[in-house]
Amino acid sequence: MHLYQQIGLLKLRKLPFWFKEGFITFVSDGGGAGTVSELEATELIKNGNYFVPNLEDGLFSQKSASHWGLNHHMMYRQNMMFISFLRTEDEKGFRRFLLMIQDGDDFQNAFITSFDKSLDDLWQKFLLNYKG
Repeated sequence: MHLYQQIGLLKLRKLPFWFKEGFITFVSDGGGAGTVSELEATELIKNGNYFVPNLEDGLFSQKSASHWGLNHHMMYRQNMMFISFLRTEDEKGFRRFLLMIQDGDDFQNAFITSFDKSLDDLWQKFLLNYKG
């Protein structure tokens, strides 16, 4: 919540949906995911049922859970799992990323600068953890 207070509503709109919802669910320790467990989310990922993160969303171009064939709670759980992966993958980079976002940096620039990898590269690595 503090991050949202710092960046303001106008900048918040520019953050990708998966990041906003995933971060909220991550901070709340799964609050947005309802009764969907990580095990259930993992099974769907293994079977190819998952969202695909993007670097930007417009007001009218956000892809909802139904776009990916998921219910909202499942999408929030998967979003949270990816946020958790990013933190585990590079804790210093994750912190730098959040601070850059808080300071108003562009999401894409903050991501690439902080993790020194593309979103797609990290997403593929995340999927490999679950698909084996």
